[in-house]
Amino acid sequence: MAEGDFPDTEAGMKAFLKADAGVSALVGSRVFFGSPKQGATLPYIAFARIGGGDDTSEAPIDNAVLNLSCWGRSKEEAFSVANAARKALHNIRRRTLASGVDLHGAIVDTVLWSPDPQDDTPRYIVTTRVTATAAA
Repeated sequence: MAEGDFPDTEAGMKAFLKADAGVSALVGSRVFFGSPKQGATLPYIAFARIGGGDDTSEAPIDNAVLNLSCWGRSKEEAFSVANAARKALHNIRRRTLASGVDLHGAIVDTVLWSPDPQDDTPRYIVTTRVTATAAA
């Protein structure tokens, strides 16, 4: 990435969650940005950027707000996926990823029980604020 570029925080988070041992033990490589393909095997994590902005005071810093939808076959399984995601987020400390992103930290703001309104599939939503820069 060129100096002054903003990071692709979503790609960084996807790579980070897939590489986390606790998350991958539960969902394998089933971490999706946006909606997964039809028929995705449970459990999985689907996440979306819902807000955030940038801070250009010294370097382009992305302060992203992300929702992680943690799906499972049961409420207990969805909760286990959400807990694994929370643990992973708490362990973000200056991680440089192959996607060209440095993840500096994450704060979990909300954990919400929110089963799918159409078919009642178990889901927890974890809202987090992630700070990232482009890797040097």
